[in-house]
Amino acid sequence: MNERIEARFTEFARAWNAHDVAAMVDCFAEGGNVTHPFGTFAAGRDGIARLLTHGRQVAHCHRF
Repeated sequence: MNERIEARFTEFARAWNAHDVAAMVDCFAEGGNVTHPFGTFAAGRDGIARLLTHGRQVAHCHRF
C-alpha cells in the first residue's frame, strides 16, 4: 500500500511541476475533496480543478 501512495504523490508532484491541472485532478477520486492550506474547500473533480487552477495562478513558482 505504501508504494501506491508514494506513486500517487510522485504523479501529483510531476503534474504540479508541469503546471498540468488536468493531471493533478486525475490523482483524486471522483468524489474526492480538498481543503487548501488557506482554508478553501473544494468537492469533486470539477471543484478541485477550479481550486487548483486558482492556486496555480497564485503560487505558480512553487515546486515539489
